[in-house]
Amino acid sequence: MLDRLDLDLEYTHADTGTRFREWGKHFTRLNIGLSAIPARQIIFLTRDPRDVAVSMFYQMTHRQRPPLRKRIEFALTGRTPPRNISGFVRHPGFGFEKVVRFNVGWAELLRSRRDVLFVTYEALHADTKSELTRVVDFLGQSRTADQIVGAVTHCSFERMRKQEQINALTGQGPRWLQPGHVDDPLSYKTRRGKTGEFVDEVAPDDLAYFDRVLERYDYRRRMTAILGRSPLAEKRSSAATGANVNIDG
Repeated sequence: MLDRLDLDLEYTHADTGTRFREWGKHFTRLNIGLSAIPARQIIFLTRDPRDVAVSMFYQMTHRQRPPLRKRIEFALTGRTPPRNISGFVRHPGFGFEKVVRFNVGWAELLRSRRDVLFVTYEALHADTKSELTRVVDFLGQSRTADQIVGAVTHCSFERMRKQEQINALTGQGPRWLQPGHVDDPLSYKTRRGKTGEFVDEVAPDDLAYFDRVLERYDYRRRMTAILGRSPLAEKRSSAATGANVNIDG
């Protein structure tokens, strides 16, 4: 979406992404200081870590398949992602707690810099145009309302889902916007496009595990103090139970 506005940006997962060299890496704390970070504007995009953990599960178990030599390496070094979601979100090298530590570590490192804009996936989802305008303003750029609306419309979930389906049938388009397997709906990059989706994906004991980790790290208070807004998704009902599940920490 930002590329549609012709903004000069670089993107990074800071070595905790889903490239094979990063699979199963433990993340305990940041090993860098502010002096090691380039003196340029930074947009720090964060998402509810419960949704991130679920999304990474499908990315690594349905979308990606390492070559044989990598699968052997991962098996010998304990870096094979569990094939069940409960095991995955608890895995120290893949799961939920790793995401929590990453978010808190980077947010607290960057909070003292004036050239950092904190953005949440949840806010982008709720009001994409306003959040995109915040980003453009932060970068000192100027874009018309029509340009903003055009970028949002072009990159809507429905449009991207349709494009991914076309890419799957034609074998064209960027690899990141192609499913792992055309007949597997869980392997699509555009899988659901919702906030708080984890409620429908994990078991009650997993939800309790999430709550314990969030409480142990005092995640909601620490992140809210930095972001200026809640770092977690809104409350909504679980499709599986019909119950009103507290998912905002």
